[in-house]
Amino acid sequence: MVARFRRMEGRPVFFCTGTDEHSQNVEKAAAKVELATKAFCDRMAEDIRNTFDKMEITYDRFIRTSDPDHEKVCQFLIEKAFQAGDVYKKKYEGLYCESCETFYTEKESVTGSKGLECPTHKVPLKKVEEENYFFRLSKFENQLKDYFLSKPEFLNPDFRRNEIVSFVNQGLRDFSVSRTGFKWGIPLPFDPEHVIYVWYDALINYLTAVKFPAPGNPNADAEFFKKFWPCDVHVVGKDITRFHAVYWPAMLWSAGIELPKTVFAHGHLMLNGEKMSKTRGNIVTPDEVMTDFGTNALRWYVISANSFSGDGNYSDQDIVLKCNADLSNNIGNLVNRVVTMAYKHFGESSPHNQNKLPDGIQNIASRFEQSFGAGAVKLREAIDSMDLMGYCSRVTEFSGSLNKFMDETKPWSQAKVVQKPEATDLDRAVFQSTLAQLLEGIRNLGIALWPVIPSASEAILAQLGVTALAVSADFDAVKLHSGKVITVPLFSKLSFDAAREFKLSPPKPLFPRLEIKE
Repeated sequence: MVARFRRMEGRPVFFCTGTDEHSQNVEKAAAKVELATKAFCDRMAEDIRNTFDKMEITYDRFIRTSDPDHEKVCQFLIEKAFQAGDVYKKKYEGLYCESCETFYTEKESVTGSKGLECPTHKVPLKKVEEENYFFRLSKFENQLKDYFLSKPEFLNPDFRRNEIVSFVNQGLRDFSVSRTGFKWGIPLPFDPEHVIYVWYDALINYLTAVKFPAPGNPNADAEFFKKFWPCDVHVVGKDITRFHAVYWPAMLWSAGIELPKTVFAHGHLMLNGEKMSKTRGNIVTPDEVMTDFGTNALRWYVISANSFSGDGNYSDQDIVLKCNADLSNNIGNLVNRVVTMAYKHFGESSPHNQNKLPDGIQNIASRFEQSFGAGAVKLREAIDSMDLMGYCSRVTEFSGSLNKFMDETKPWSQAKVVQKPEATDLDRAVFQSTLAQLLEGIRNLGIALWPVIPSASEAILAQLGVTALAVSADFDAVKLHSGKVITVPLFSKLSFDAAREFKLSPPKPLFPRLEIKE
């Protein structure tokens, strides 16, 4: 959603997502289904990409940590840290969680029925003794403390930053950057018996994606890297905030690379109020939701019904209630009523806004500014603060104000008046102005919806004749770095244009009412 909005602003955007593939757990999962580990990851990556396509997620790169260019970047950077004395070898014994592949102290663990457990996965921790290479995280403790003090915007939301600052203040331990005993991973360049372990592999994908100029990287491009790094934001799950906001800055400082401007840690989606867990079996997949309710419903519900900074919830009942209220009753009903009436009375041609409304009625230009702000600044502010639910609330508020305008002006009654022989020019001007303003309101509504539910947005605009078929003045053709071309409605067109003309087409239902399936 955020990447789409930034494209609407006309900014250069690089949106990266992908799969973190190197771990002992992945190797075990592949063996369980009798597949080579790479073949297993190929299948998983393809499944995820197919789901992303159904979800209308448009990315610039889908990176896999098994990609050849990533291997070169990882090996270069860990070698650099080794030469700087920030990576060293030592024997280590600790409590290890296989699920999150992290060592915990006794203080960090929780007590369960079978002894000490992982605080995240609630599974027993294993005592592991190994000789590994470690990164000197402790060296950067004071630098991190100073950074959080001087750059509070580095980590959001505030309460996550407070948690991390508290973690740093307790004292930092060096962390393992290599493992032995399995081969599925990137070989350590200065000790091939070891593979690079989790975070020195996983985190570096951000640099690889934007063509970090490492020797041997076939995709290296110093100018491209300079254009997109440091990035504006890493969006991460709350349970890995520590690695992105403590480990990652230290790794970057060690290599002499600038830090990302912001790390934003989002909450988790619960299922019927309980944490989803593959091991416990209480999960719901995007594919299942889209099969039952469709892509628009999935996207709208996840974004509009859940605070991005905190934990959210999913239930079939909630998605049905939320989407029927917002999409079917509020937005869909509005578009259908207005376009039906305008098409019935004016055909493809557009009614003209003559700024003549019944006495005492607030015009739609004022309602637009009330909900979106001058130049739709309130929508931009919501994105800037990652208040995605707030963005959606602004949209539904504006749609509600258009419905209210319709109830106040009663264009169906006006239609009867203008059909009478005694109808005046003023009657006709009021009728046309009412519908013209509603259509212009719906155009703005359609553009504002694009980051959230893009295909529905395009369907709304198409009914008004605002299409991107020839990349009109309302749209830009944007070529993603993946090579795919998408048409993007322009944020600058979010404004009330009193003289806008439309080429209407017969209305089509947009949001069928949802029902809970047995």
